[in-house]
Formats: sequence, C-alpha cells, structure tokens
Amino acid sequence: MKDKIPRKNHKVGNVLDDIVELETDMFLRIKPLYPAQCQEHPDEFRRWRRANYAPLSETTKRLYLEDLVAADNAGENLVAEKYIGMAQNPPGAARAQVVGEIHSQLVEWLVEVMKRHPKIFGAKSIDYSANYLRSELETMSSATLNSYRSDVQRAREEGRNIPAETYDHMANQLGFNSLTDLEYGTRNVKSH
Repeated sequence: MKDKIPRKNHKVGNVLDDIVELETDMFLRIKPLYPAQCQEHPDEFRRWRRANYAPLSETTKRLYLEDLVAADNAGENLVAEKYIGMAQNPPGAARAQVVGEIHSQLVEWLVEVMKRHPKIFGAKSIDYSANYLRSELETMSSATLNSYRSDVQRAREEGRNIPAETYDHMANQLGFNSLTDLEYGTRNVKSH
C-alpha cells in the first residue's frame, strides 16, 4: 500500500525503539472506516510491538528495521500491508516455505502458551493470532525471514518459546514479572 509522501528523516538510535516508532507511525497513518482501539491508544500498540520483537536477535531486529526504513522511504506502509494480508490471506510466493516453517513453530508455541494460561486466553481461538503472524511474516524481506528462522531454530534448540517470551515482555511492561504473575495478579516488586 503506497502513501503519497515518503518519510526519509529516520533517526538512528536503539533498534527496538526505532522499529516500534516506525511501526506506530505507519499504523497511525492507516485510515480505516472504524478505527481500531490500538489507534486510539498508541501506547498500547507500542507495548505490544516492543514485546513482539524483544525476544528476537539483534540481527533480525536490525534487518527488520532496514525493511521498515526502505519501505517507508519508498512510500510503502508495511503495517497497512500486513492488515491487508490478514484480510486477503495471499500466498507467500517464493518465500512460502520459510514463512511456513517460522509460522508453524510460532503457532505451536502460541498454542502451548494459551493452554498454560487459561485465565488470560480463555477459549480464544488461535485462528486470528495465526493469521496475524502469517501476515506479519509475509511483509518481511528474505534476509529478515532467514534471520528470524535462525532465531526460531536457536530458540527451539535452547528449549525456549518465543511467544511465551513475548508475553512475558508485555507483562513486564505492565509491571509484572511474567505472564503467570499477570494471570494471577501478582505485581512486580522491582521498579522500572
């Protein structure tokens, strides 16, 4: 999806902060018929995006930031493309295998997280989250996808669960030590 005005004044700072701010800017430029709750509360959007990328390697984050900057400079909006992809669910073309590998593992892990935390997720379906993940992956460059696949393989070898880490990061931003503490209302005693 093309925006009329390319935005070329990107700051170089903390990679995660830059990703979150660029995605937030792209998200807020989307003009839906009915604004999403996240558009009315951009700090919530920022928290989720920060938590989403926190578990990934610096290489993957840096490559994704390069994708965002390149798209933004070309007048493209990757966040809008992700939401269009969620609505249309287009095939991933040549990158379908890599997207499929990453997606399959992330969904498997997410199902585990949902089962371990029934008070938070209840009877929610995995379908929306799975579609969201696939659509997001399909906006990434081949270099970012290959790095992301390496992150997933490394996490699997280390016995880690990236979605669990994502939710733990989100819980931490809300003042809890972990998703389990959030589920049971046990507040974080450390200051941040």
